[in-house]
Amino acid sequence: DKDFLIPIVRTNLLKSKNPSVLIFVNTRNDTKRIASFLSDHLCDEIEGLGQIPPPNSLTLSLRDELIHDLAKSAAGLDQTLKKCFLQGIGYHHAGLLLEERRIVEKGIKNGALFVVVATTTLSAGVNIRSVSRVIIHSPYRLFNRKKILLPISLFAQMAGRSGRENGIPGDVVIISRNQIETKEIFEHIIKPLPSI
Repeated sequence: DKDFLIPIVRTNLLKSKNPSVLIFVNTRNDTKRIASFLSDHLCDEIEGLGQIPPPNSLTLSLRDELIHDLAKSAAGLDQTLKKCFLQGIGYHHAGLLLEERRIVEKGIKNGALFVVVATTTLSAGVNIRSVSRVIIHSPYRLFNRKKILLPISLFAQMAGRSGRENGIPGDVVIISRNQIETKEIFEHIIKPLPSI
C-alpha cells in the first residue's frame, strides 16, 4: 500500500455517518487492480487504525442482490467484481457493459457499496448519491506519452462528487508522491479554483 490508500479510505469509513469513498484512477486496469487490492486488504489488522464494523443484514442482502443482477447480465458473473461486491467495493469504467455499470451505480445509490474505484466516466453525467470522500489517485494524465496535470475543470468535476447533500460535508484527497508534485498541484489546480 505505497500510496497509503487503506488508511485514507478507512479513516473516512470510520468517521462518517454515511461513509462512501470514490477513488478516481487513470486506467481501466487501475480500477480493477485497486478495487481488488482494497477488497483483499481493507480490513487487515493495522496498528493504530480502527476496524470497520461488519455490515448489517440489510447491506448484505443488497450486496447479494447486486451479485444476482450481475449473474443475470449479458456479461455474466465477473468473479473479481463479485469478490469486490462482497466487501462493499466496486469499480466502474467505460470498458464495462452499460448493464454492469448500472449495477455498480445502483450499489452506490442504495448504499450496498461504500468504496468505488472509477475512471473519469463517473465524474460527470452519472447521478449517484453524494460521497463523503473523493480520492484522486493521480493528478496527472498521460497525453502523447507526456505526463500532464489534470485540467481544473476535470478536477472540479471529480471533487464535486464529494459532500453534495445539504449539511453533509465531504472532502477531497489528492495523492501526491513528492514535493514537486505537491507544489504543481497547489499552483495549477488548487490555487486557481474559486472558493467553494
